[in-house]
Amino acid sequence: MDHKLYAEESEKTKKARQKIKEQMRSVDEAFTDGALQKKLAEIKIWIARHAKNRVVIKNKVSLFDQNQNTAKISQAIASIMRKVQKDAFIP
Repeated sequence: MDHKLYAEESEKTKKARQKIKEQMRSVDEAFTDGALQKKLAEIKIWIARHAKNRVVIKNKVSLFDQNQNTAKISQAIASIMRKVQKDAFIP
């Protein structure tokens, strides 16, 4: 039983798919160790050049603090919570 599950791709779709594959291949080829090291050096130079504009922060900044400081609940979520609580306690 050899049934086709999908319609055959049009020439336009095949051409677009091939173009995207070629673009992805060229991007992959651009990520060499040498290119990454060059970009790293450029970033370090940029940071050093802009050091005078840096703002000194007195407190430690953490992107993730193991939920020690949770975000405030939005009004939409609070509304959903009230609805769920109300629906859950109906006798």
